Amino acid sequence: MTFKKEGIMKSMKAVVGVVLVLAAAQSAMAAVKVSEQEQSEWLRWVIPLPKKTRIDSKVELPASEVKITVRRGAGDTEKTAADQLTALFKEKGNTVGYQRAFDTGGSGEAFEILIGVCDAEGKVADVTLTDIADLENLPNRDQAYLIRPVGQDRLVLTALHERGVYYAVQTLRQLLENRFDKGAVAIPLISVTDWPDMARRGEWGCNICAPDETLWMAHHKMNLIQYEVRWKVGADGRGGISGFKQPAKYAPVNVQKQLSERSEKEMRAFGNRHAMYMDPSLMHYSLLGERTRIFDVYPELKEPIKSKGNYVPAIGEVNVRFMPCPSQPKMVDLLADFMRILAETGAAEIDCCLTEDAAQCGCKTCLAAGEDFEFALETRAYVNAWRRVVKQYPDLKIRISLSQGSYRTDNAKVLAEIPPGVGVSYYDGGRSYDSSRDPMIYPPLEAFAAKGGYLGVVPSLTASYAVVSPWTAPQFIRYRMNEFVDKKLQVLIGYPTPTNRLYDFNVTATAEWSWNAKGRSEREFAAAWATRRGLEDADAVADWAVMLGPVSWDVYGSGIPYPHFMHSKAGKLVANRGKPSLGDKRSMFRYFPTVEHMDNDLAVCDQAMAIARRIGAPEILHETRVIRGYVNIVKEIYTIAAQVSELATPTYADRVKLQAAMNRLTMARFETVDGLIQWERSIGLGLRGYERFSVNSIAWVDQTVDVIGESLASSYGVQPFTSPYFNRKIGEWATADFKDKQVIEKKWEVTQQMPPSGACEVTFMYLPRSQGAYMSRVALVSAPEKTPAKVTEVSIDRHAGYAGKRGISSTSNIYTVTLKKRDPALRYFILADIRTDEDDRVCNGAVWIKAPAPADWDPAREAANLRPLTDEELAEQMPELPKFTGKGLRVGVVYGKSSPASTSILACLRGVDNIDAQPLVNTTRAAIMECDVIVYLAVVFQPKGFSVGEQLVGLLEDFVKAGGGLISIHDAVGYRGQAELIKTVCARGVAHVRDARWTVVKQHPVTAGIEQGKTMFHSYYDHIELENGPQGAVLATGDKTGKPVVVAGAYGKGRYLACGMIVGVSQDDKPTPLTNGERILIQNAVKWCGRQSADPGNR
Repeated sequence: MTFKKEGIMKSMKAVVGVVLVLAAAQSAMAAVKVSEQEQSEWLRWVIPLPKKTRIDSKVELPASEVKITVRRGAGDTEKTAADQLTALFKEKGNTVGYQRAFDTGGSGEAFEILIGVCDAEGKVADVTLTDIADLENLPNRDQAYLIRPVGQDRLVLTALHERGVYYAVQTLRQLLENRFDKGAVAIPLISVTDWPDMARRGEWGCNICAPDETLWMAHHKMNLIQYEVRWKVGADGRGGISGFKQPAKYAPVNVQKQLSERSEKEMRAFGNRHAMYMDPSLMHYSLLGERTRIFDVYPELKEPIKSKGNYVPAIGEVNVRFMPCPSQPKMVDLLADFMRILAETGAAEIDCCLTEDAAQCGCKTCLAAGEDFEFALETRAYVNAWRRVVKQYPDLKIRISLSQGSYRTDNAKVLAEIPPGVGVSYYDGGRSYDSSRDPMIYPPLEAFAAKGGYLGVVPSLTASYAVVSPWTAPQFIRYRMNEFVDKKLQVLIGYPTPTNRLYDFNVTATAEWSWNAKGRSEREFAAAWATRRGLEDADAVADWAVMLGPVSWDVYGSGIPYPHFMHSKAGKLVANRGKPSLGDKRSMFRYFPTVEHMDNDLAVCDQAMAIARRIGAPEILHETRVIRGYVNIVKEIYTIAAQVSELATPTYADRVKLQAAMNRLTMARFETVDGLIQWERSIGLGLRGYERFSVNSIAWVDQTVDVIGESLASSYGVQPFTSPYFNRKIGEWATADFKDKQVIEKKWEVTQQMPPSGACEVTFMYLPRSQGAYMSRVALVSAPEKTPAKVTEVSIDRHAGYAGKRGISSTSNIYTVTLKKRDPALRYFILADIRTDEDDRVCNGAVWIKAPAPADWDPAREAANLRPLTDEELAEQMPELPKFTGKGLRVGVVYGKSSPASTSILACLRGVDNIDAQPLVNTTRAAIMECDVIVYLAVVFQPKGFSVGEQLVGLLEDFVKAGGGLISIHDAVGYRGQAELIKTVCARGVAHVRDARWTVVKQHPVTAGIEQGKTMFHSYYDHIELENGPQGAVLATGDKTGKPVVVAGAYGKGRYLACGMIVGVSQDDKPTPLTNGERILIQNAVKWCGRQSADPGNR
């Protein structure tokens, strides 16, 4: 009896529970009107903003009473979208007590979300929407969608195609994400009509093929992943695809794992389920000759190139000698093989890249086509291959990716080869990755798109492809996307290296404005982004982003840090005494037209910093520090450069001003570098081993400031502001260190870098164009001052470390050693065990050390005590005249630490009989008149009597006119801020060209011993093109453009030779022995200028 009664009571409770749930659901189902304010707050959660929306009311009910229904016969993409919505309800809507948890698909009766493609009449399941015809006439109709309420208990998400359904679900998911509370959900009875402005919106490179990255893009309605495939030519003569390439070396650890475990088939299937276009890319045409066995199988395709350049660092096309002939029918066969295989695997569109730099097949057929026709011939081969394959796969499209090589002719010849059904993607090296305020799409391409041409673009979404530096850029991204939409582009292929997660704001903004370019303002988007990212005060974040964005654009648009900090270019402006030009498009001051503009930018940074501190998000705070640091660096470099370019004989007061500016520059360096490090740490991706972060972003700043500091110290007695809390390069390792062994121990002194006490981080980085290295032990040791070999171990860090391309996802390349207390009587050294994989591999790297700064460390307080050397102290360290031996032709080689060429040229000339070559560290009149010949390079000069601008030109002109000989090298010909010298012989330098080839075009004593018409190589990767004056004879030209690179002529009683090549310098700016051609040229030039060689006619 008791058991029966208890059972009855339980049944009654269950019935009451069900009644209560149903009553609650019915009560909650009464629609509640939504105010304009609430509608605005709701829409803040949606990115990108839909084109047309209206929310009149909402319903609130238990999440368990919601049913998600997918139409019968739904495709994989529809089902995937429904699964995502279901997952949201399961995650957010689980209930407690007697309420049901949300099941897959939902089992509620109170509200239904109906998902699926509609038929031609607008019918989905039992619902017919009368306005479905509106989608038929929209742009990109396959992605357009509708969301419509049906009464108060239904929402219908529909479209003409599965992609549109997927995007409808993404919109609803975002609307609902923050509307769950204690098992209940608020659902807007929303009407949406939406479609994208651009058809394809996506990225290439980075790590976008990893599932996490693909999902992130898809959730923001980005729909294109362009990935590189590895092509091959088999022994049977057929073209094939051996797999796909994805740069896992740039990926966080979890992404590396995802990439390594996926096949192309799995990747494509996953992307298709999430409405992604998976477009394979056949990378640069010339790579067929570098990366396949094509010449082994088809030797008839191997043709020597007619080269117009040989160095393309982006893809490694170094010293390309042969080009697969695009005029041969067999080449079309192979390209068709590649396309057919990709089409068979499901590719709907293939990206076909032209050769990146200017190099043409040298066969008679190709040359007969005409000048600058090489890219048109490659295009023709791709198009003819497509015409074959499209017969079997009629929906297949291809895009021809342009290049910096094809840009030389405005791509007109390429565009003439494009038939209907074939598109074009605008890619062009530096122009693609430009973050200036200039438009990207130039008139011929704009006209192509306006006439209905299928045009895409490959833009940078970040500061630069070469660096990793924070940039929240609403103005920049909105400007770019609006340009693309206004000019009717249909394909966007962004490049945010190395991962979207570093540039969340910019990539999300790209998704926003490539979908709806005329929707939100910059501030509205920034507030939406902050809302979705869960930042506490979204409006404050929006204020910060809109405020700091234009200042950041001034910085990055001016080429800071890339390219002006690369190879310490900005530092050399000071070292070379170049005159800074504010507002000059070619300079680092491009968007800094006045000093007042810099000051205004700094005032904005201070305001943004106050907001950032109030927000409290570390990544926002440290980004602000980085930008303020960059602007201060720009201002102080200008201050220093402007002063030294005008100083002939500086006073002590002048040097005190330089000291103060150098101190401020060093403090700006610390804020920038420390800001970068802390910003990266706050994001938590572990990029300290990534070259583009640790080297290109951090070390470039350090090296630029170091070059300026060394210049001012040696020239003006300015005391360097050093600190153990600054990142400092302490040494390198090189392939030659290993010789016949794989493991070495390196030793570097770090006495000056040691803090009073505490930890130091020792960072190992591989250098460009080399392989990585392995470390196992790093020790800090001490030794007595006079017996450095007797070392005592102070601290040791043992762990398996790697410095190389695969190591960017961890901090294994960073070692920590600790010093209890620095002893001034001791010297300190770092010992490191370094190993290579193979004896014959190229293994070069560098090592930096830095101590974390204490919280109370004040660099300004330390800098306040620094003073330059007195005039007397400076005079003691400055040699006045070159120290000639009195044996042979007296050749003064202008010498300085920042010019590796001066070291190489001195070594070359000192091995020649009857030439007495000595360093020339001053260009005073007295020092110049000691010489018979001067080799003039743009290097660090000494200040005592130093002459610049018109003063230097006058001194050198007087010297040559009186019978002296002058040879100018590279920038010193009158380029990049250097004085234009003897204009009647060489008017000026006109351009720097990435080309390492040159050819003698005139018989002359300077070119004796070099075969006329034969291509020669110089050691550096570029040269300066020259404009010869009326008295200048062109002796050699660059192969890429045929423009002069060596010009010579008489002036008064003397002779002048301008050489646009920088001889004896490696591609990584190190001294290197002169090539044979360089050696002959320089030695002949010295003899000719010094009248040791016969030259009838004096020319």
